[in-house]
Amino acid sequence: MTDRPALLRLIGEATDQKIADHLAALGFRPATPLFEQTIRRYVATGPFRDMDIEVYRGKDWSGPGGAVLVSLRVLIHPVQKALHGEPQSLATPRLDVGAAVMQFGPHPPTEPGQWRVTSPAEVGHFANGFGDYLVKHALPWFAKSATPQAAIALLDTLGPGPQDAEIRLALEIASTQEPS
Repeated sequence: MTDRPALLRLIGEATDQKIADHLAALGFRPATPLFEQTIRRYVATGPFRDMDIEVYRGKDWSGPGGAVLVSLRVLIHPVQKALHGEPQSLATPRLDVGAAVMQFGPHPPTEPGQWRVTSPAEVGHFANGFGDYLVKHALPWFAKSATPQAAIALLDTLGPGPQDAEIRLALEIASTQEPS
């Protein structure tokens, strides 16, 4: 077997548990995979932003297993409207509408966010590493887009981009509409 269904099931179950342990408070729930190599995908939606976590098999995945990677995505609704004029969702993306998505990952093998899993015995190592990744990398990264002010501060660290003025204006307007 080239896809190792039992190994993928163990990775998926470990991923489910770590998401429940660390991200339940943010509203993450299982979502339909968008790609064949996806092991698990989770989405949290809200009035200001959608967040997405995808755990997937690397290109090297074969009979003995391979790389397991994670990518994080955020779609900030006011930025989406400013850049594309139409709403978009990470929960149920529309292919006919562009998406203003910020992505963190995939990560190189030398950085957190990628693990090599070739046997059931290595799933525990993956699970521990994935839990640490959620706490040390995912939660802080998601916090950078939690509010309009946080997203503006993130833009400041990235430097100006081609649509910086439109993005900043959308975030400034959103900050005045936040409930007090």
